[in-house]
Amino acid sequence: GGLSTAEARRLDGYRDHQLQDRQGLYANGGWQFSDTARTRLYLTHIDNDQELPGALTRAQWKDDPEQANADNESGNHLLNVKSWRVASKTELDISDNSTLTFGVSYEEQDLYHPIVSSPFFSLLIDTEQRNTGLSLRYNRRHGDHDILVGINYGDTEVKGGNFSHDRGRTTDLMTEVDNQAESLEAFVVDRWQFLPKWTAVYGAQFVDATREVRNVTVSSGDVRNPQGDYDSINPRLGLIHQLTDNIELFTNLSRLYEAPTTYELEDDARANVETLDAMQGTVLEIGSRGKHALGQDSTWRWDIALYYGELKDEILSMDDPDAPGTSLATNVDSTIHAGLEALVGASFPLDSTASHRLEPLVSLSVNEFSFDDDPVYGDNQLPAAPGYVIKAELLYRHTSGFYAGPTLDIVDERYADFRNTYTVDAYTLLGLRIGTSQDSWDAYVEVKNLADEEYVALHSVRNIATDEDAILQPGEPRSVYAGVRFHF
Repeated sequence: GGLSTAEARRLDGYRDHQLQDRQGLYANGGWQFSDTARTRLYLTHIDNDQELPGALTRAQWKDDPEQANADNESGNHLLNVKSWRVASKTELDISDNSTLTFGVSYEEQDLYHPIVSSPFFSLLIDTEQRNTGLSLRYNRRHGDHDILVGINYGDTEVKGGNFSHDRGRTTDLMTEVDNQAESLEAFVVDRWQFLPKWTAVYGAQFVDATREVRNVTVSSGDVRNPQGDYDSINPRLGLIHQLTDNIELFTNLSRLYEAPTTYELEDDARANVETLDAMQGTVLEIGSRGKHALGQDSTWRWDIALYYGELKDEILSMDDPDAPGTSLATNVDSTIHAGLEALVGASFPLDSTASHRLEPLVSLSVNEFSFDDDPVYGDNQLPAAPGYVIKAELLYRHTSGFYAGPTLDIVDERYADFRNTYTVDAYTLLGLRIGTSQDSWDAYVEVKNLADEEYVALHSVRNIATDEDAILQPGEPRSVYAGVRFHF
């Protein structure tokens, strides 16, 4: 069997200088060679040309959120990406209790990205990126054990340059870019059902990564060539208790480890041959998932988790004061990431035959992200993370496939600077979704931001932000989306 999707999109945007022209093709096809062997191929092609309206100051946003940043418009800032990807996944049943899975992927991506312009400095990134990936999985079930052993390998090359530009047209080559990253991950996990309703999940991950950045300044011939090797063994231990057939409790303790990317090394705030440290830490999670009947024909379901993580050397981005619109990367000694993730839904019949149903769904994220006794920022909250995010809907559904109902998005206030002096306001958005789902086709219409509220969707982060800083990205006004999908 197979599936293919073609996409063609042209958006004028709700702001000046926000035109987007995008075409895409997504296809996959599978073959069953025998009762014990099968494979699936994947193909993706995307051609996306997009204007960037840029960020506004607080006064500009309040005066006219539809305007573009003057530098973005005069400099014709763009994000043009052309990419294609091919991948395959093959599964072999070695026996009734064991399976071998092998995957391979290759991707090429061209980036044309005028991003900074001023009378004194302009920056256009023109690079080609190649990604190669390999994966291998061996799964064996033996008695009360379900063992998974795997390897992931990835290689990424980025070549091209940083140019000056005139309204989005390249002028002079400033920096030659030749970056490479390799990552090898090997892991083993065992799910051991040591008692009828108890399962232990334990294992370890080995990570070995290399990073190399080679930047040549054309005007002087100077070479900046930071290189780093990163490796770690990361254990994991978890426990699952099957309280009933449909309800389980779980907890796990795991070590985190993530090497920096070449982009982060390229933008290291120190701008020398030193390399950033890998982010590492420990995370504890506890939660429950399941579903439960509420009287006749009524059910509710949930997936709830509390987590607490202590991180060392987290890599954060700060705004580059010498080139507004670009960022620099730096390690932070100690941070805390704690919070709650919850998804709760229900289904209630409105008549005796359950032909009419009411289905509420709520997603809640509570974030408590902060520095931990930092020498500069103390215990300040980390910027950009709102205190909570709520997404909800209340849909009426009919057995014919028709559904309709309101949607709700609530985002709490958040800081836009490390000093916690600049606050981005909270917002609440109402919406409406109507559609139908049939055997061979689906159709929908969705109205977002029904009350046409003005709000900030995204923002940049500064050390100390002021009202004069252009860091606010206005959110989408009242918008209508419609779509049709066919099943073959």
